[in-house]
Amino acid sequence: MNELKQFNEEYERVTNFDYIKSLNNQILKTLQSKLKNNYSNLDIIFKKDNPKNYLNIFKANFENKKETSRLREKYGYSKLFECKPKNKDKYIDIGVQANCSTLGGRHLFRLFIDKENKKVVLNIYNKNYELLDKNAYWSFKTLEEKLNKKNQYLANIKYWLKEENNQEYYKFYDVNYYHLLSFDKFLKYLESGKIRINIQIKYADNIEKISKRIAFEILELDILDLYEKVNL
Repeated sequence: MNELKQFNEEYERVTNFDYIKSLNNQILKTLQSKLKNNYSNLDIIFKKDNPKNYLNIFKANFENKKETSRLREKYGYSKLFECKPKNKDKYIDIGVQANCSTLGGRHLFRLFIDKENKKVVLNIYNKNYELLDKNAYWSFKTLEEKLNKKNQYLANIKYWLKEENNQEYYKFYDVNYYHLLSFDKFLKYLESGKIRINIQIKYADNIEKISKRIAFEILELDILDLYEKVNL
């Protein structure tokens, strides 16, 4: 909380500035250049009107790390959707939710929140919706640890933007602060589909091994649902 108050004091000073010329049209770097301290324990977002892109909450591999290779080899597909693609061409690139199924190649992927066994399971079906695989999962314990390691406070920065000759300028004028909510709330949004898991698994020729990105994400539009407002 002390760091939050210190940031707020610095930010109030920045709001007294006129429009600030951006650093390579990067708003975060521009703001950081005007602050005296590095606030690494504070997440900073710049909320836009009706944003539709996903924001990363945290990354978490499957409980059994060998699942990434197994899933790619067994359920991976190629860009040409070949019946029998070469092993190196196989990849998985999907956003999976619990409230609907996602088509990836010739299979359907869907999350199941197994509250009895305290794990989030990646269910895989054929196109007749017959369950083929439920071996890949994340334990509640792992996910709660990941969430607790995340910065607990968030600053939602408000600003005006103007452009001149392909150069952006920012006028910072207000900010709201938020505190991360409980793991139960996280599970609720995962179950409702508000939080998804982005799974990218492929063979990387440049390093000659499997490359993966498994990230829990939420729409920027909904990010504040994970937090409660803090009044300083």
